Amino acid sequence: FREKLWTYWFATYTRCKGPLGSSGFEHVFVGEWKGTEISGQHGWVKFYLLEQAGLINYYGYISYNEQLTGTIRYTWEQYLKPTGGFNVGTSPAFDFALFSVCALTRTGSNGCRFTLDGFPMGVTSYLQSCAN
Repeated sequence: FREKLWTYWFATYTRCKGPLGSSGFEHVFVGEWKGTEISGQHGWVKFYLLEQAGLINYYGYISYNEQLTGTIRYTWEQYLKPTGGFNVGTSPAFDFALFSVCALTRTGSNGCRFTLDGFPMGVTSYLQSCAN
């Protein structure tokens, strides 16, 4: 179990083509730039730190759920995040545990649905398959 969890979060992967260069942790908690857009960056702590440093241009929320989750649009430096979301105010340890449970048990865009503090929520996660 420990090895599987380490692989999910910290092993680098290629997205099936090209050099090794990313990890689940980087995607979720740090964010990545792909072309002109931001990929990942699902942690409010990183967003907050970037905003405090003047590197975020926030364009407003798309949706929110009672101060628990938010879906927003922003640029980070010159890179666009057309639709991005994260839990608001949760600890990175909570998010790490929640995302791990979802990745281990229910993957896909509608795979991991649950209720938290009375609010319906969901986590999207994918396990990469490079089969042709």
